[in-house]
Amino acid sequence: MRGLLARGVALGEAAADRRRALVLAEAREVPGVTVREEGDAVVIEGRALVARWVEDVGLRYRVMG
Repeated sequence: MRGLLARGVALGEAAADRRRALVLAEAREVPGVTVREEGDAVVIEGRALVARWVEDVGLRYRVMG
């Protein structure tokens, strides 16, 4: 049973790593945005980013889709 649990944890971590890499790559393509990885988090910064996030549906789905 522990082996199954360990395998599940490993698969989950691998999926999270793939998703994080995808978010990083997509966010780096957005003009005027700075992206960095801090531990497990992806930090996205930019001038008027919140306003752009609200106005541009493509930005929301590109980075978080």
